[in-house]
This record gives sequence, C-alpha cells and structure tokens, in this order.
Amino acid sequence: MNRFLTILVIIGVTSCDSIVDKSVERKKAILSSMETERKNWEYDWGFEREQGSFLRYICEGENMFIEYGNKDFKKIMEDTFPCTDPYTAIPRLWWDNNDFICLRFGCGSPCWGTKILSLNKEDTVQTYMYQYGYDDKRNVIIYLEYEVETDKQLLVARNLKSKEIKEIEFEACDNVAFIGYCIDSVSYQRGELFLRTRNEEELRKGMDSKGSNVLRRKIEI
Repeated sequence: MNRFLTILVIIGVTSCDSIVDKSVERKKAILSSMETERKNWEYDWGFEREQGSFLRYICEGENMFIEYGNKDFKKIMEDTFPCTDPYTAIPRLWWDNNDFICLRFGCGSPCWGTKILSLNKEDTVQTYMYQYGYDDKRNVIIYLEYEVETDKQLLVARNLKSKEIKEIEFEACDNVAFIGYCIDSVSYQRGELFLRTRNEEELRKGMDSKGSNVLRRKIEI
C-alpha cells in the first residue's frame, strides 16, 4: 500500500512539473512574440531621415516612450503608452518635413487628433483635434472647431510655423451629435481649400454628397 502511494506521489509530482514546464514555456513564447512585435512596431512606425530628423518608439518594461529630434537635439514626449498593445491611441506618423513631425491618433468614435512635434528644440508639443487635411510644403494643417458660445462650425487653417490662422465658417446639417458627420471631404492644395458637405437627407441615407454643397476658398497663410 505504501509503495502504491509512493508511486502515485511520484507520478503526481512529475505531472505537476510537466504542467509547470509547459506553462513556463508558454509564457516564454508569449514574451518572445511580444518582443518581436515591439521590434516590428519600431521598424514600422519609426524613421530616420537623411537630414537627421528621427522618430523612435522605445519600450521599457510595460511602457512605451516616443522619442524624436534631429542632429541638434532629442526629446521624449511626456505621454506614455502600453508596450504590449498597439492600439489606436498611440500616435503614428501622419506627415513630416524639415520643420515638423506630425502624428495622428485615435481617441474614440468619433474622436481623433494630431500631435505636432516641432524640430525646433525650443518649441513644445502641440495637440489639435479633428484634423482633415494638410499641406506639408506650406506647414499648414486644416482641422475642425466648434464655438459653443456662438454656435459656429469652423474649419481652421493653421500655419504651424508662422502661427497664423484663418477660420472658415460653413453651413452644417442639423440634428447631428458630431458636426464632422456633415463633412464629406476636405482638400487643401496650393493654398486653396475645397470643402464638400452633406445635407441632412444625404446624411440620413448614408449617401455621398451630390456636389451641391461645395465651398471653395483661397487661403494664403
């Protein structure tokens, strides 16, 4: 009887050791996969340009840091992100040039924004919400604003370098939770803005704009 119990104990210990070993191996495989993904993120999202500007995603433990700069300086953004989850809130490249690195991020539905990283070491990170267009040759971005006090819907054209802005008021459809739903498309090229909106019927039926609601405006900033 004692011998039988001893055999059962040995078998039980061996089985437990086997389960533990498999669990450890499984954790190692998961960690290895995560490490591979982290390297891929840095490869896919980061860059280094010939003129010296760069963008890097750095994982330390569970936290991800975003580092940027050029030959004259390097900075780390104050925001941190989870290293194990490449979700939409992590800012990723929208566009860049010799003056700025512009990142875009998601924050819900509908919610999105842009982080502007200046390549002038004296400037701080700027955040703007609901961006719709840009002209990287002119350092101009187009984004949406709503003035609660005046109940006005505005598109704002901002020159990131000169800080000059132009506000463009437009007619929006009624009875919507978010005025961005009224916008069909925005284009900004060579200093000219094209805005196409949808009316309430087009919005209700999920239709594209028929082209009857088009605003064209020359904007030099």
